[in-house]
Amino acid sequence: MKNILFVLALLVSFGSFGQENKDSLLVHQTSAGEVKYDLSLINNYITCWGDSLTASGGWIAQLSNLSGMTVYNGGTGGESSRTILARQGGDVMLVNNIIIPAETTSVLIASRDLDGGINTALGHKVTPLLQGGAHFNPCFIGDVEGVLQWTGTGNSDLRGDWEFTRTEPGKEIVINSPTPIRTNFDMNKNTPHLQVIFMGQNGGYSDLRELIIQHKLLIEHSKAENTIILGLSSGTAKYRAKYENAMREEFGEYFISLRENLAAPIYKSDSKTILNCYGLKGAGLTPTQKDLNEIALGKLPQQLLLDSVHYTSATNTVIGNLIYTKCKDLNIF
Repeated sequence: MKNILFVLALLVSFGSFGQENKDSLLVHQTSAGEVKYDLSLINNYITCWGDSLTASGGWIAQLSNLSGMTVYNGGTGGESSRTILARQGGDVMLVNNIIIPAETTSVLIASRDLDGGINTALGHKVTPLLQGGAHFNPCFIGDVEGVLQWTGTGNSDLRGDWEFTRTEPGKEIVINSPTPIRTNFDMNKNTPHLQVIFMGQNGGYSDLRELIIQHKLLIEHSKAENTIILGLSSGTAKYRAKYENAMREEFGEYFISLRENLAAPIYKSDSKTILNCYGLKGAGLTPTQKDLNEIALGKLPQQLLLDSVHYTSATNTVIGNLIYTKCKDLNIF
């Protein structure tokens, strides 16, 4: 029993999971007051990282329903891959040359117009919280817990600042060396049974090599038992060929090309005439001629989309089914 409690104490002290997860490990308390924990439940959840395609939540809800596991949504609309990586902790955000007041008053971390964003360990500038992100806070600067706030009136407001306000008053802290900002999900939701990464739609990488490295950094930083990578679905087969080939070569069967899966044609018996695609069939939709023309190009038919990028509710359900099926094939579930 002492060994179990010791391991649990270590995990909590290093921020692997918070009070919510600690409470979920509680099995029972004996009449003598001895508390027993089931450490097999530590990783019994899924964490997803991404932009608005993740934040919308539709495929996450379906994945949760099918797997029976809690799925934490780490998606924030509009974010580039560099910002997603920084939130997750794979390229941690840094602050320097600030003083955190003793009282719960805010301190300027970075100004968008003057600084361009918050610095990262790899030398990039990132812009978190422009479209919210409840999973970010509470965060930590060193050992100080607090809330990082974006003061702009919208995601395009260049006059906005990033400000940090500590949760509780305490001793004034002088930060005179690069110090990480650790987000809530980085500290408390980064030891899942499954991590799902879906990023790149909003740029944030100079070339495919950098995008692949970013995915690897997320995998290395997380203590996830398994990682699934979702491939971008916008554009035609020709447009996405280089990207999909590079991702498949690097991540193999753990890479799911959403474009290929959703736009995959279903033919007549002549193996030439397109009748439908797997995305539309899964959503219970009949293709229009425009849809058939898009399927022929290896492009998602418009009926699967709300605009040029974002998915309908029915499409999100199909995506959730795809991820679950892949995980079953890989013995993740």
